[in-house]
Amino acid sequence: MRRTAPEGHGPVRFGPPLPEDGLPVLPELSAVLAAAASRGAHEPV
Repeated sequence: MRRTAPEGHGPVRFGPPLPEDGLPVLPELSAVLAAAASRGAHEPV
């Protein structure tokens, strides 16, 4: 049996919208990431 009129399913939601200025980051994590980004070369292990 063929349908002659398409059925509407409404808007699709994938989750809540993200905050405008990004996700919150812990200050400690932010400091560690900034320190890691400022290192130029790889350090020997």
